[in-house]
Formats: sequence, structure tokens, C-alpha cells
Amino acid sequence: MKSFIKTYGIALLILLYSWIIKLTCKIQVQNRDALDRFWLEDKPVMMPVWHGRLFFFTIMPKFRHPVTAMISLHKDGRMVAAYAKFRKAGIVDGSSSTGAIKAMKAMIDAGKKGHTLLTTPDGPRGPAYQLSRGTLEMGRLSGLPITPLCGTATKVKVLKSWDNFMIPLPFSTITIHIGEPHHCPFKSDKDQRKGSATILESAMRTQREWLDDYHGPIKK
Repeated sequence: MKSFIKTYGIALLILLYSWIIKLTCKIQVQNRDALDRFWLEDKPVMMPVWHGRLFFFTIMPKFRHPVTAMISLHKDGRMVAAYAKFRKAGIVDGSSSTGAIKAMKAMIDAGKKGHTLLTTPDGPRGPAYQLSRGTLEMGRLSGLPITPLCGTATKVKVLKSWDNFMIPLPFSTITIHIGEPHHCPFKSDKDQRKGSATILESAMRTQREWLDDYHGPIKK
């Protein structure tokens, strides 16, 4: 019972803090067209976010489609799941290391029902900024375009965690970038999928590195 209260209490604090950030910060979304081109046709997308930049997903303007997220059964994952419930997002329990096949099937089914899919391709334990194989497979099997999201801010708190989790601070300027759509054909062979994964990982790393330089030296 105490664990339940603690988990949902922390999730509520995250929700309140995200509201404070939205009220006090200037938020700019770059390359929004990468989403709009699909949303105008009422098509959802798959959106991978590096684990350490997950907070920026929480302050994105409202999505056109319901969001379903794959969330690990780890203690930190349960807090994220509780937060997702507050935001009325769909939840699939599992990760690349626990219940992967069942969780991927549930995510693919959600995508086919018109949900935007949220994944953390280097979670739940890392290594940081390395793409898990399941991310690309989910995009290939669901048929959804893969549009990476990453963010940064002029003033942040970077936690001393394996993923260098970044939290924007109040009264900062926040920049969220939507990556260009990436497609992996359903009938691609093993070598093609491997090459596609390399391209996606490189694009997501470049996106993060470019954002980290965007506002100049990060003020912590």
C-alpha cells in the first residue's frame, strides 16, 4: 500500500511540474510538419524518444491520436505508468528485456487501431543512445512512420543517472524537435533491417547532438 501511494504521489508531482513548465516556459516545436503531414490524413505515427529525454514528450501540445506507451515493469517504469494513467494514455507493460514479444504485439495492435506509439529505444537500462532492435521491428510490423522526438532547454537539471535524464527548469526556453519520418518496409530482409536500424540510430543521435548545441552551453 505504501509503495502504491508513493508511486502515484510521485506521478502526481511529475504531472504538476509539467503544468508549471508549460505555464512558465517558452516552448517551440521544430519540424512540426513531420507530424502534420500524417495527421492531416488522420494517420498515427510511432515516436521513439531517448530515455533521458522522455520528459519533453510530456510537454508536447496535445496529440491528434490516442497515445499508447510501452513501459517497463521496473520501479521507475511503474511511476511512468502511473503518470500515463493521469494523462489517460494507453499502457503496455513490458520492455526489450521483459515480456518483449507479448508487449510488441500489443503495441502493434494499438498502432493498427490508430494510436500513436511511444517507445524509449535505449530503455529501460541502456546503454544510453543505443537503439534496441525492437524499436525498428515495431515500426516495420505496424507499418507506422517512425518520427523521433527529442528536446532540450536553455536551463536544465541533468540527473546523475545512466541515461543523463534531463529536466527543463521553469522560465527557460524549450526546444522540441521532430525528426524526419523513417520507414522500414515490411518485406525487408535481415540485412536491410540492420541497415535501416543503423540509419535510424544515427539520425536520433545526430538530432540529440544538434539540439544540445542549439542554445549554446547548457545552464544546469
